[in-house]
Amino acid sequence: MSLPGNISEDQDLPISQVILFDQLADRPGIQDLWNSDIDLVLLQHLDQAKKERNSCRDTFGALVWAGLVKHLAEQGHPTFTQEQLKDCFHILKKHGYTLGQSLPSSTAPLQTAVDPNIDPTLANPLSSSIPPPTISFPHHTTPISAPAAAPPQATSGQAVWTVDAEALLIDFLINAKGQGLMSENNLKNKVYGCASRHLHENGYNFSKSQVKSHWTRFKAQFKVVAKLFWDAYLKGYKKAQPFCKNPFPHYDEITDMIGHSTATGAFALSSENSPSNLQKAKSDASSEESSDDNSDDDDVNPKTPTKERHTSVSMSAPRKHVRISAGAQALKTMSSSVAALTEGLTPPLIDSPASKKRAFDVVCAKEGLSPYSLSKAHCVFRGSGEVACEYLSFNSADESERTA
Repeated sequence: MSLPGNISEDQDLPISQVILFDQLADRPGIQDLWNSDIDLVLLQHLDQAKKERNSCRDTFGALVWAGLVKHLAEQGHPTFTQEQLKDCFHILKKHGYTLGQSLPSSTAPLQTAVDPNIDPTLANPLSSSIPPPTISFPHHTTPISAPAAAPPQATSGQAVWTVDAEALLIDFLINAKGQGLMSENNLKNKVYGCASRHLHENGYNFSKSQVKSHWTRFKAQFKVVAKLFWDAYLKGYKKAQPFCKNPFPHYDEITDMIGHSTATGAFALSSENSPSNLQKAKSDASSEESSDDNSDDDDVNPKTPTKERHTSVSMSAPRKHVRISAGAQALKTMSSSVAALTEGLTPPLIDSPASKKRAFDVVCAKEGLSPYSLSKAHCVFRGSGEVACEYLSFNSADESERTA
């Protein structure tokens, strides 16, 4: 791989510029714009963000990196992406630079490669600069491209999971399952590494093994909670025991057929055992008993053979008493109340507007009535409907009723 710009192969370069040789190959000229000033601004900005959130970890969220991109642009530096800045920061840390360390004095020499074709104002160092680490390339060698960012290694001690970190992990694993990376209850091994990088990008430093261990703990806790609910449920519903570990076959198909019906039959009524039919059956039974008693008193003949008398008694045996359940009785009472309310709200048939109009039409058909008389008649018929019905009940063919 040939080096960009006017940089020779045996020249010492800042480590940040080395990584950009491969990362920014699709943007000619950008590699030459990186210098120690940008290293200094990057470290100072991230150190300030770390102090503001009072954290001991060198991991930052997307907002911090977006702010760094904006901060570099405001100071007149070239525009880089967040991923490019993250890679440069990882390389600086790998070569011993940490946030919060004392900065060297302004007299420290800078070992940076400056392209004479670039505006010198972009390469002016600040009053105090960090000498970037250098890498010497022997003659006829090619710089090795930086490896892809690997998941963070396991930290010493027990990992401390917050509610937000767990929520990020669960959301990521749900998306992984939607992409087909989960079989039954087990995730594919590469999912844990991707989840570790996802958490790292959002400011949480958990290794691949810690992510996998936490997911295993989630599954174990879920089984415990699920068993607690089953134990409490089975105390009152022993018939549910077979379905504790085995599914109900064809559940979805049967739900489509009868799932819309939630009736249990406790208060079901049919045409055979409705309250009215039950009451009628009781009255019929009592009337039959009384009629049988009367017939026995009237028709008893001493000459009647015992055999025939026995047959007559056996046919008049009382019917089986049907007991009305409390639910049916409650429904009957409610039905009676609704019927009474409907009857009270509905106007009687004699008070219908049609009968009043018909009575007034009969009056209007009579000759010799003045408008005043007609208005009086209209007022009379507008009142209670009984007056109109009474008037219509008169026989107009009868002279006495007609003159009454």
